[in-house]
Amino acid sequence: MEVLHLVKLLSELSPNLVCKYVRSEKKCVFVKIDTDEVRLYTRTPDNNEFEFAPTFIQALAEGIEENKPFNTSQILNNKGSNRAVIDSIIAHTSEFYWIQERQSKFLVWVPSKPHNSGELVEWTDIHALRALPKLMKSAKTTACQIIYFGAPGTGKSHEVKLKTGELLENGEEVDLPNVFRTTFHPDTDYASFVGCYKPAMQPTSKEEKTLTGKDEEIVYSFVSQVFTDAYVYAYNNPTTTTYLVIEEINRGNCAQIFGDLFQLLDRKDGKSEYRIKADKDLAQYLREQLGAESEGIKDGKLCLPANLNILATMNTSDQSLFPMDSAFKRRWEWEYVPIKYDTKIKSGTFEITIGDKSYSWVEFIEHVNEKIFDLTQSEDKQMGNFFIKHSIEEQGFKNKVMFYLWYEVLRDETENNKYFFYKKTTVEGKEVLGKFTFKDLYGDKATETLQQFMNYLEVAPK
Repeated sequence: MEVLHLVKLLSELSPNLVCKYVRSEKKCVFVKIDTDEVRLYTRTPDNNEFEFAPTFIQALAEGIEENKPFNTSQILNNKGSNRAVIDSIIAHTSEFYWIQERQSKFLVWVPSKPHNSGELVEWTDIHALRALPKLMKSAKTTACQIIYFGAPGTGKSHEVKLKTGELLENGEEVDLPNVFRTTFHPDTDYASFVGCYKPAMQPTSKEEKTLTGKDEEIVYSFVSQVFTDAYVYAYNNPTTTTYLVIEEINRGNCAQIFGDLFQLLDRKDGKSEYRIKADKDLAQYLREQLGAESEGIKDGKLCLPANLNILATMNTSDQSLFPMDSAFKRRWEWEYVPIKYDTKIKSGTFEITIGDKSYSWVEFIEHVNEKIFDLTQSEDKQMGNFFIKHSIEEQGFKNKVMFYLWYEVLRDETENNKYFFYKKTTVEGKEVLGKFTFKDLYGDKATETLQQFMNYLEVAPK
């Protein structure tokens, strides 16, 4: 836990608040917290004044983990005095609970479930802690800018959700306030990424209504978009790791969308190394949201904070849609997400049903991906293990998988000797190959053709 966040929670307590002990009937008093010195003033049950030094609070904050029960003695190895006092005061802040485990009482930090500040609240289900989202990952001193790339369906978005905490251990997905998402497409531009002035209707004043007879009038105001929303959140929550997620980044024209913002992507110690001047409209909006002296808009200039991470995904099969220039590329880390043919993961259980036969999905893509590579000499058009999200019936297999293979890989390669839409049959004891195209999958012999295609790929029915 960041010490500044703990100080923020303590500052929300009312001065001279009487706090009940967590483990006994005693009471202590929270006097105040000096937010500049990070010094906590209290009174013990004996009515003696006692101060907790900045080093004590720093060490305590660093030992607190989200959704994990603790007590101060454990974290500090029994060092320091009046540990029960600090336990009790922290327990009255809005993101802490006390919890009974076996015969002992602990504190637990649960920022995803805040309660009223000043109350001592029990958390009753210790098992539920494991399923809660983690909102407050410690802000790193160096932000990350990563593009996850690979063939379609390899699980790039899955990797992003694991990193942001949107995907829980039990497979449940949650919406988190510190994650801001967008998807690039050919029509995405700077205004839809950052923001711009837009018209809106607002009620007229009584005087205006008397003069014009109109109940509403058109006004223009700056409407922020996902980049600006993430930027403001990161500055207003400096102890929280904030994520801006861009799906399919190469489907948009990055040079046009980012404009001169791409200069901010050069980081040093997490922050932008080069500040850039904000547009007049954006600058005014940020002054209203952050204050004129904020590092986020000081002197009218932008600077990415160290707690703002930018994660993106990219299908290599789409890489020619809007090529990225080298200056933009070098400002990112690149992480390849490979195809997984593992039968022990979720995609390994998927099946393809064709007529009265079922086939293993991962065995199919392993064989067909070899054919794709032989034809294209590239992995870009191969299919990932999560190209489909579940087992698939014949109609869905034709409409999604075979359609992709035809239109993205084979339709211009019918005369290539590596063409692989073949069906294999046995006639009078001899194997016979027959070429087919996508339209043949919608005739009377579609099921037979698909089964014979599997036979050609040497994918045996289960």
